[in-house]
Amino acid sequence: MRLPFLQTSFVGQQFHFLPICASTNAEVQVAVVKNDAIPEGLTIMADHQTAGRGQRGNVWQALPSQNLTFSVLLRPTFLAATDQFALSMAVALAVYDALVALLGPAAGVRLKWPNDLYIDGRKTGGILIENTLRGTFLSTSVVGIGLNVNQKAFDPALPNPTSLALELGQPQLDRAAILSTLLHHLEARYLALRAVGGGGRQRQLADYHAALYRLGEPARFTFPADPARPSAIGTIQGIDARGRLRISFTGQEEPFSLQEVKFVE
Repeated sequence: MRLPFLQTSFVGQQFHFLPICASTNAEVQVAVVKNDAIPEGLTIMADHQTAGRGQRGNVWQALPSQNLTFSVLLRPTFLAATDQFALSMAVALAVYDALVALLGPAAGVRLKWPNDLYIDGRKTGGILIENTLRGTFLSTSVVGIGLNVNQKAFDPALPNPTSLALELGQPQLDRAAILSTLLHHLEARYLALRAVGGGGRQRQLADYHAALYRLGEPARFTFPADPARPSAIGTIQGIDARGRLRISFTGQEEPFSLQEVKFVE
């Protein structure tokens, strides 16, 4: 696969397409180990990923030759380790921007905390970012993105999958064109984060809140880190400065980190 429509200065300019691999994140990590001078923006895509990973240790399932599974190397050395969720927000917003550009603002594209992509209540993509540190700052970040593009049949065990082709009612979409659009928006959001100032972080948080799945709507949650705690109805209030999900239960707000709370679909 080539990227003839790519309009970026560095993200995706070094691009490798693999017919098959276990994990594109792992491929980027191996490339960095072999040559730590590889510039950021390196992008590796697999036509078939046999051991893709998702959040919470889940497996990312995708049929060969139908979807997008790729990883991008970034070097956000300007970010303190305590601010790493700012990068997660920037990446999630980049994919959100690309989907809205493709589907239109009325399609119901939403970001389900921390990094899932939903269209009208159905999951179409996910993000896994793996960071390394140098001291108290980030050193490298491998951004893995999986997006259902042309797949129309899914494992019945998956609760609510969809794809871009299903949502658009199209038999097949151009994966290279969609990938080029995604990489364009990723570079734009990343550069905005890198040049942050004059309230830039606040604008990013506001954008994330505006796209947040089930914001202000009652939903049922379970608490994997506290199995003795019964499920409860709560209302998402937003994200705090550390990237924790703020949920209000009967008027009492609590912040939750990854693994501490889970939606009941």
